[in-house]
Amino acid sequence: MRELRARQRWEAVHSQPFERHARLASDYARVTLDPPELFVNGRADAIACHLYCQSIYWALRKLEAERRGPSVEQTSEPPSPEALERLWTAQLPDTTKATLATRDALLLERARHDFCTKSFADFHELPPEEQVRTARRLSQVATELLHASRTTRQQIDAVWLRRALSLGAVLVIAALVVLGVLWSREKREAGRDLAGGKPWRASSAYGGYGCKSPQQSCESSPDYFFHTEEQDRPWIEFDLGKPQTIAGLRVDNRKDCCAERSVPLVVEISRDQQKFTEVARRDQGFRTWRVEFEPVAARYVRIRSTRRTMMHLAQVRILSP
Repeated sequence: MRELRARQRWEAVHSQPFERHARLASDYARVTLDPPELFVNGRADAIACHLYCQSIYWALRKLEAERRGPSVEQTSEPPSPEALERLWTAQLPDTTKATLATRDALLLERARHDFCTKSFADFHELPPEEQVRTARRLSQVATELLHASRTTRQQIDAVWLRRALSLGAVLVIAALVVLGVLWSREKREAGRDLAGGKPWRASSAYGGYGCKSPQQSCESSPDYFFHTEEQDRPWIEFDLGKPQTIAGLRVDNRKDCCAERSVPLVVEISRDQQKFTEVARRDQGFRTWRVEFEPVAARYVRIRSTRRTMMHLAQVRILSP
C-alpha cells in the first residue's frame, strides 16, 4: 500500500495531466462531431478527427509514463503524426493489443496505419462521409486507450477491497461460530427443560392477558405468557407432575417493556406444595437470567417476587442436570 500511494503521488504530477488532456480533447471532439446545434459554417468532422487524434496521443503519453514509471526521466514532445506513430508502436505491441481489447484489435491496428500518420490537413481532404466514419472509429480508439491502463487508484481500491473481504470473511466466520455456539447451547438447554408442556398457575390474572396453561407462547400474547395483577409478592408456580431432579433455571423477562417490575425474584421448590425452600435469588434487573445450583429433587417450582408489583415473564425453563 505504501508503494501504491507513493506511485499515486508520482502519477498525480507525471501521468494524470496526460489523462486530463486526453479526456478534454475527447470531450471537445464529441461535441464537435455531434453538436447540439449545427455550426454556422457547416460540419466540423475533420476537426473532430484531429481532436480525437490528440486524445489518442495524450492517452498514449499517459500509458508511456505509467510504463516507464518514476525511475525514468520523463520527456515531452509536441503532438505530431510521427510522435503518435512512435508512441503507438512503443505502447501497443501485439500482446498488449490483445490484452487491451481483443474484440477491437483490428480497429486499433487500422487506427495506427490509416489515421495516426495523418495531419489535420489530411483529414480535410477526405470525403465528408469518410470524415464522419473516421471520426467515429477514432472515437472508439480513444475510448479504448483511456480505459486501457489500470490506474493506481484502482489498484489501491482493489487492495482495500481485498482487505475488506478478508476482514468480512473473518467476521462472518466469527459470527457463524458464535451463532453455532449459541444454537448448540440453546439446543442443549431445550433438551434439559422440564417445564415444557407442564401446567402452571399464577397468583392472579390481569385482565385476561397472557396464554393458557401449559402454553408459554401464544399469538395473542407474544411478549409474555402470564400477567398478574399488582399485588404483594405475586408468583407463578409450575407442577412437574412428580419429583424430578432440578439443577437450574432460565428466566426470560417481558420483551416489550417494564422489565424492572420482575425484580427482586426468588426461586423456591417443594415436594408437597406446602413447604418451599429457596434455591436462587435475583436482585438486579435482567433480560435473561440463567442460574445453576446443586441438583435437588422437587415437584413444584415457584418463582416469586418479594415486593408489591405486577409480574410477567416471557419464558421459564426448569433445567435438569
